[in-house]
Amino acid sequence: MENDKMLIDSIDKENSIEIYEQDKSLFKRDKDSGKSEKIFTLKDLPPFVYSKQTVREQKYQVPKQMFGPCAVSEDGKSILVSSIGTDSYLGYIKITETKEAFKVAQGEEEKKQDSGKAQGEEEQTKEEESKETKTTFTIKDIDFYFNSTITSIIFSPNGQNLVVEVKDKNGMSYLNLYSVSGEKLDLKLERRFPKDRFSLTKPYFVSENEVVFTVIPSKNATDEESKLKGDWMVEIQKGDINQIK
Repeated sequence: MENDKMLIDSIDKENSIEIYEQDKSLFKRDKDSGKSEKIFTLKDLPPFVYSKQTVREQKYQVPKQMFGPCAVSEDGKSILVSSIGTDSYLGYIKITETKEAFKVAQGEEEKKQDSGKAQGEEEQTKEEESKETKTTFTIKDIDFYFNSTITSIIFSPNGQNLVVEVKDKNGMSYLNLYSVSGEKLDLKLERRFPKDRFSLTKPYFVSENEVVFTVIPSKNATDEESKLKGDWMVEIQKGDINQIK
């Protein structure tokens, strides 16, 4: 927290970018230039969405009390955004920046230039000033979670997949993986680690297709379940799940 600004996520590239929250809005800041720009507010979230946990005919109200975790892609052009309340919402924002020309107002009595060179330089400067960057966005719904809180969201290195950590009302955490198109990736994690018996936490990508996470058995775990405690890795394409520590 800095000057009432909550840093959400950052990336370190040639043009380093930070995403931060202030007054229920998300801002993008270029750390090199120091320039900040508001890109999204809680009011921009959709009012109702579907959930992949239920039939598609039913829509549910999106919480708009506060932002949850967010993440920015390495190129700075995509943002994973969440909002949390009793339920949680997850969406994917695509940012588009365009240069738009606008008319520069000039005084009626503009001073004449003493030379053609000076006049040419002035015209070039005006042409440069007459273009400004306009940022627009589109948002795609990823999922909606009942009586649960999103605690972390992470992009894959190429920005094509994502992993989200969710804590349910009983305090147990689980992971879901998606493509940025919104497709849920069925990796059989719940079959291997039932939600009422294990918490899956601290996910991170070690490659485009490999996610490492920590398995924590429940307090009343059996001896066999307790042996599964540790760090595991799931291979997205093949669906292989192996303990690594």
